[in-house]
Amino acid sequence: MARQILSARTVAKLSGKDAEEVLLDLWDEGLDYINGLDSKILAEDQRKVCDRFSIPFGKEISKKKYWVNQLALTNEDFDKLLMEMGFKTSPRTKVVPKGSISKLKKELSKVSDIVSENKSALISSKKVQKIVSPPPKLVWEEVGHYPSCGSLRFLSCEEAESIHFLLAEDFKQNKDPIKPAGVKSQSLLESAIYRPQTGVGEHLKYPTIEMSAAALIHSMIHNHPFHNGNKRIALVSMLTFLDENGFIFEVGDKELFRQVLRIAKHQITTFRVHERDDREVLEIARWIKQKSRPIRKGELPVQFRKLKTILSSLGCSFEQRGNKTIVTRLSKKRGLFRGRKELRFVLHCSVDGQEVDQQTIKRLRSELELNEENSVDSEQFYNTQEEVIEEFIRRYRKTLCNLAKM
Repeated sequence: MARQILSARTVAKLSGKDAEEVLLDLWDEGLDYINGLDSKILAEDQRKVCDRFSIPFGKEISKKKYWVNQLALTNEDFDKLLMEMGFKTSPRTKVVPKGSISKLKKELSKVSDIVSENKSALISSKKVQKIVSPPPKLVWEEVGHYPSCGSLRFLSCEEAESIHFLLAEDFKQNKDPIKPAGVKSQSLLESAIYRPQTGVGEHLKYPTIEMSAAALIHSMIHNHPFHNGNKRIALVSMLTFLDENGFIFEVGDKELFRQVLRIAKHQITTFRVHERDDREVLEIARWIKQKSRPIRKGELPVQFRKLKTILSSLGCSFEQRGNKTIVTRLSKKRGLFRGRKELRFVLHCSVDGQEVDQQTIKRLRSELELNEENSVDSEQFYNTQEEVIEEFIRRYRKTLCNLAKM
């Protein structure tokens, strides 16, 4: 038997299930190597997956035995069903007639609906007889770090829209563009943005950096304020919020992608009904606390690609010499009769993704006269908020591209 090519997307299509739920179920089954909808399921796992989602394995779909089992019929009753559908068959035939599979799928769909209705009725009748114990009462807690400056720096609706349009521009040539771009509901956007600020009087419901970040990503995902790209926008908004409040996020693409999907499908906690939103925000806050840390004072390591962009904007030029990069800048005129001098710095770096450490940047800024003593402060040298957002988009491109396919 030829082995079929099976992916998470194929499983979703054959089983009629939501693609995101299929991915989460496959991960719960222990198939950690699956990174997205188009990841191939290994041959040794295909039988288990087919059984799990009640889909035919290999050429089973053409076998009478498969349909007899699926429809819970005897061989005789199955032959009668085929005849009622207008197909000729005999007890000795082991495969279904050509052209019958589409009609058998419809018949199976009818049977599945009846079974589902019967199960629901059975569950309802059992609920009447059995007293279901309520879930434990939610104990609200304050998770994470309080802002060192005394107050949180919240994002505005305008900043969220800016993130949206930067992502839309970045994904314009992608196979999964954010199209159409724009706000679908201003009221839903405002609700998502202002949720981290809710409270009674001066007491915030989400007083810590992690809790506010959790409330932001949760609301941005579930409010769907934009026409498209809401999960991507929610993620970058959360990362930007953490950065604005002096925190750095440290998590790999695989875990980040899966966690965003779990938030979107309300699979972040086991309690999915009673006080669900509050329970989910607390669980997300605990995760953020575990995966983030305060930015250490003076710590601003920068990727070489980004450093080149910063230096170019400040009038520097570059010359590549093997593994070294010679950075050149003409200094400002000093005094009435003095000319400009050429300043040079040798960077032992030439790879875009390589990180340049803080001490090297400090020496570079001093030698190229791009420090505070020369009227170029750190805020001016490093980033505007837009550059921070663009850096997050570059850093988490793999996760954002995977979310785009959902």
